[in-house]
Amino acid sequence: MAQPEPEITFDPFPRRIGLEWRVIATYQNGQKEHITGFASQAEALEWLASNSCQAWRMARLIARGYAI
Repeated sequence: MAQPEPEITFDPFPRRIGLEWRVIATYQNGQKEHITGFASQAEALEWLASNSCQAWRMARLIARGYAI
């Protein structure tokens, strides 16, 4: 049986916590990871649409042992 495609989803609405903005990523097992360091909501939204976001996703999947 084929293993299900690994998945990481991103909340499309960045959250402000304190003085910084965060993007929340959710793994298929329900674990959440906060991606921090954004100075504004616009910066977080730009990151979500960028190649850097996809590179982050690929790095996390590889670190968890998925062959991409």
